[in-house]
Amino acid sequence: MEASLTPYRFRRATESSHDMVTLYTNSGTPLPVIECEEDEMCGAAHKFHFCPNKKRERKTK
Repeated sequence: MEASLTPYRFRRATESSHDMVTLYTNSGTPLPVIECEEDEMCGAAHKFHFCPNKKRERKTK
């Protein structure tokens, strides 16, 4: 699990969608948001490599 959280806010109608990134909640729900500074954040979520609902197990030799 990723140690730090990334602050985010939702896209404003005047902003283009190419500024959006996908962050994930603790339950694995994707959030299409814009990364921001802490003073304008709506919340904080994990970056893409966080996957709490991973079903696949690692093979052992």
